[in-house]
Amino acid sequence: MMISICERLQAALRRCVSLRSRPTAAIAACALAAAAAAALGGAVSASAATGTQAVPGTSYLAGVACPSATTCEAVGDNPNSSQGLVVPITNGAPGSAQPVPGTTELAGVACPSATTCEAVGDNGPTSLGIVVPITNGAPGTAQSAPGTVDLFGIACPSATTCVAVGGNSSGQGVVVPITNGTPGSAQAAPGTSVLDGVACTNATTCVAVGGNSGQGVLVPVANGVPGSAQPVAGTRYLQGVACPSAATCAVVGGNSSGQGVLVPVTNGTPGSAQPVAGSVDFFGVACPGTTTCEAVGNDSSGDGVVAPITNGTPGSAQPVAGTAELFGVACPGVTTCEAVGQNGSGVVATFAAAQTVVSLTFDNGAISQYTLGHQQALQPHAVQATFFVNSGVMGGSNHMSWSQLSTLASAGDEIGGKTVDGINLTTLSTQQQINEICIDRQNLIQHGLKPFSFAYPAGAFNSTIQTEVANCGYGTARTAGSLSPAGPTYAETLPPRNFLALRAYAPTGQVTLASIESLVTGAASHGAGWIPIVIQKVCSQAQDPANYGTCTSASGWIELGDLNTFLGWVQSAGQAGGAPAGTVFSTIGATATSVDTTAPATTISCNGAPCASTPYGATVSVTLPATDTGAGVASTHYTTDGTTPTLSSPTYAGAFPLTASASVQYRSWDNAGNMEATHSQAIQI
Repeated sequence: MMISICERLQAALRRCVSLRSRPTAAIAACALAAAAAAALGGAVSASAATGTQAVPGTSYLAGVACPSATTCEAVGDNPNSSQGLVVPITNGAPGSAQPVPGTTELAGVACPSATTCEAVGDNGPTSLGIVVPITNGAPGTAQSAPGTVDLFGIACPSATTCVAVGGNSSGQGVVVPITNGTPGSAQAAPGTSVLDGVACTNATTCVAVGGNSGQGVLVPVANGVPGSAQPVAGTRYLQGVACPSAATCAVVGGNSSGQGVLVPVTNGTPGSAQPVAGSVDFFGVACPGTTTCEAVGNDSSGDGVVAPITNGTPGSAQPVAGTAELFGVACPGVTTCEAVGQNGSGVVATFAAAQTVVSLTFDNGAISQYTLGHQQALQPHAVQATFFVNSGVMGGSNHMSWSQLSTLASAGDEIGGKTVDGINLTTLSTQQQINEICIDRQNLIQHGLKPFSFAYPAGAFNSTIQTEVANCGYGTARTAGSLSPAGPTYAETLPPRNFLALRAYAPTGQVTLASIESLVTGAASHGAGWIPIVIQKVCSQAQDPANYGTCTSASGWIELGDLNTFLGWVQSAGQAGGAPAGTVFSTIGATATSVDTTAPATTISCNGAPCASTPYGATVSVTLPATDTGAGVASTHYTTDGTTPTLSSPTYAGAFPLTASASVQYRSWDNAGNMEATHSQAIQI
């Protein structure tokens, strides 16, 4: 068990301060810091960096969580009164530090809702771990957690439950369930000396990390009860954990060679520890996307560092100017993270999450996209893509069959619409446009597919067509241009500037390996972003010689060998010979879902017109059309008894009759989980 030792040596010794370090790790860190301070004559110089802000009234900030896209809560220690404190952060700017009576320090924080958070730490005079509720940025009364001496980490798998971890007076790690802000009984975790971090993959399952006898350990936690500790080879201690998906987690810490390490965890089983160049320790980790995470810690030069993690593989640690150590990190969005630590006082460092998202999109349903693109490239690399098809030609000559489209969908690929016949929509009448878009989507749905993404034939559209696309049920629509490997626009922004006009790279001739690699490297060096790439045919002289000549004379064709090389290059992101760190593959729909923060919009009509305030004389046919830009509408629910609709309420599937007066309450949810406010319409009959 460790409580901020070496805390007051001097600014040069701040690197040894770690709320999450095990004693042996902290002592070693202090020794290194002392030697460095002596060599520097006891002085450390640090230059301020853009995005790094000191927080007056703090000695360090140890943890941070973000309940919304614009607000975060940081916790740490007050140097004058030895009290824990809470610091609200709004749009990256820290507010005033608020001391919390009854605490000595606060080490971790998690937010179960947009307005509430729970912080944990300790109270030195009572030698007890502490839980502190935070509501709208204001800390409440500290509550003791019997059976603990410190609490270091916390995660909240639901709006009413949290799990805290720390240590007890017997030198064991403990798990403390918290329900509605009230800590329950501490449960010792055998085989551990301390537990420093915790994250949850679902409402009942969490993963805790810590150490025992000079080795990092991982402890599964089910319904608040710790399981057996699993030692993790190649680690000395583990301090931070984040779980970007239900099956995967990223765990960070340090090894006996003085390097920070990453341990990927899949379905509760730790993989091999991977040392990270340029780091000494990692204390915290957060995941802005399902395949990307950011770890924070320090290096041997006395700087805080950030290291990107892509698909379980770490990139090199990068120093963050103006920081001596970074202890905690949270990412309020897919492109921005907030790290906290110290540099003589508490600091907040805002940085961009290094994420370049590549969406491979295959247009028009050519058979080579399946036989070569899917079977010979995507499937072997386990990469998912988006296939935009014209439902009117599926199953025809040189096109994929409906069965093959279903196979793609079963493999995790996305099937999107591109009209019935693939005709340039700007050449059609309004009704023809609607028919091409909406009937095409219904055709896909009738074959068991779930289309939420659309592509404009020939990339041609206008504002009227955008509205038609949304009204037909699509959340995104891809164009066919505006991105270039030569710049100046290498990538679409995340979130995009317009979900219904996604910019893309769509060459009229060959899609060369050099061009798409340049597109990715250009985007990575210009703020990253989203790169939809349009491919129409996959060609191979060796695999499909009979069609090679025709294939290579088409627009938007790619060599099978180049496609495979590109897939491997991106999957090696952050490694020697690979794409820039933070480059990942994702489908159009999955990417849109990950950045969509806007709720759907639902309207109501009575007998095909706006509902009247006066009584109707007969049965009324009620319709509830809904739209959602981004993820697309998942479902609409309604009630007719005046109660608030939930996901368990009747699902809207088409016009329904009302034969008596009623108050219709309705709202929609999108595929990103955004929920619309409830609407109400009184209908008199």
